[in-house]
Amino acid sequence: MHTSRNRPTVRLAALLAASACTTLVSADATLSSPDGRWVATIEDVGGGAGQVTSMKDTSLVASEQSFVANTIHFVRMGSPLLFGSMETERMENLFTCVRFVAEADNFTAVLVTENLAGTVAMVNGEMVSGPQGGLRVAITFMDAAPSANGLLQTIVKPFVYANMNVDGQMLSNVGSWSPGSPNGHFWQRRNGSASNSERWFVGAGVDGVQTMNDSLMLNFLDNGTISLFNQVMTGPADLNSAMSWPEANINDDSYSVTFGLGNAGLFVSSSFGSVAESDLYIHSSDSRWRAKVTNTITSAGAFKEVLDQSQRSPGDKVAGQISPYGFVGAPNSQSLYFLPSVLDRLHMWIPGSSHRVTEVNVMPTHPGVIMIFDGLMLDGEAGGAVGCMTWVDTAGQHPTVTPMMYADMDIDGNGFNQGGFENDHFWMTAPSSRTGNVRWARSTAFESYVMESLGLAIGEMLVNDSFSNSVETGITDLEWAFRYQPKQLESNVPYVYGFAVGNPNIEIPQSFCQPTFNFPCPADFNGDGFVNAADLSILLGNWGPWQPTSPDTDFNNDNVTDAADLAVLLGGWGECG
Repeated sequence: MHTSRNRPTVRLAALLAASACTTLVSADATLSSPDGRWVATIEDVGGGAGQVTSMKDTSLVASEQSFVANTIHFVRMGSPLLFGSMETERMENLFTCVRFVAEADNFTAVLVTENLAGTVAMVNGEMVSGPQGGLRVAITFMDAAPSANGLLQTIVKPFVYANMNVDGQMLSNVGSWSPGSPNGHFWQRRNGSASNSERWFVGAGVDGVQTMNDSLMLNFLDNGTISLFNQVMTGPADLNSAMSWPEANINDDSYSVTFGLGNAGLFVSSSFGSVAESDLYIHSSDSRWRAKVTNTITSAGAFKEVLDQSQRSPGDKVAGQISPYGFVGAPNSQSLYFLPSVLDRLHMWIPGSSHRVTEVNVMPTHPGVIMIFDGLMLDGEAGGAVGCMTWVDTAGQHPTVTPMMYADMDIDGNGFNQGGFENDHFWMTAPSSRTGNVRWARSTAFESYVMESLGLAIGEMLVNDSFSNSVETGITDLEWAFRYQPKQLESNVPYVYGFAVGNPNIEIPQSFCQPTFNFPCPADFNGDGFVNAADLSILLGNWGPWQPTSPDTDFNNDNVTDAADLAVLLGGWGECG
């Protein structure tokens, strides 16, 4: 049996690049509408994550006419009871991105800020096909720690700025503002072009609109405006525009604003990006794999079941009650929680494709500590469900988190399954099932595991904060659990881990769930903050076949410490940073 290493995936996370705001990768995500007409690039790093850096209509041949708009998000945020606390600023200067997920036609960014402890922003976007298509975006502000600021209110007032220089010619645009219920639109087109080439910047529920010549609109916002003047400059000129929404107190509830970029007729409902109040299903694009997502306010953050719809019931069941547990609390003083019972859902979003889900949850027992759950469905014979959990401390409490994942894999409904653990996977099948019906579970960077019968895995979880790396085989009702590495949370620094459940060969895409509790220097074996001669001595002392009891000197996971691993160490020589 293969023995799990302490941090196999963590080392790879430090060495492999992935497009996620939890890394330092400077790359934007590219989205396109299902019909391929509309293409947008979305910033996915820093506090600007979720902003549109470019929006194009590829149906237009002339490149200078394909540009629609880009945007910058602003927010006036603070407490009116504290003198001078209210300020209008670009969100990218106030917030830090802790999670970014994108599919082909949609994205989610979760951001936190140090200015007001517990304030979280979630940006969701989705591409729309057709001549009335484009991009719809919702920004939701939430307070994960209403008690952190005492009795003070947390007020937010969002603004969105758009550069709509649609043809690259500053003096040949015409445009105006078309009010209407429920949406109002800025429209702009090249002077003399057909009306069907109009570009629209549309918002639901706005309370202020404005355009200015050149970049004066952006400068106006950068200078900290309190509100917009409801005035519009018409063309021809280089018209830049902005919309604002009413102030809201997010101590009482979450607050969402919605806008869109596209052609005339693009509609954005004020309910876009809102939360449904019942359990929902997400599915793979080939419709083979389906998972139920728990969505009650006080029981969120998990898959309730995973099904393989290519099999007849009850053999379609892959796993049920995939439940996150965890020891959470001060170092050396942690309590075990069944997380769905102690998490309150702040926000949840499933895009129209229904292939994935993102939830933001808070623990009332630890105000300001949030857990983000992302679920993704994968296609085909290597398909199934992938789950990713991200912990963030937004209020400086610095609790220690020791996560665990438990699942009932009674796959055929009769309680007589057989299974085992190999190659970092649990596998399970009914005695009469074909090999192709084997169900597998795998995980990122887990520290220990256990497979036992009749709920004994839960029993062991209740009394221990670690597992025995043991597997009970045989024909019975087998259940399994992973235990991940403990981590003391740092302020606004994400701790990420994941799992996958499905058929053999299911993988966890690193671009979807990259562990971010990676060590600054994977070659700093003695933890002194430097890669130096002491670490080189440790690596050379473990030269050759890697052993489970050895330090993690095998960086590329080929089960041998050799010249390739030596090169990694030498490449990181010096002080960790």
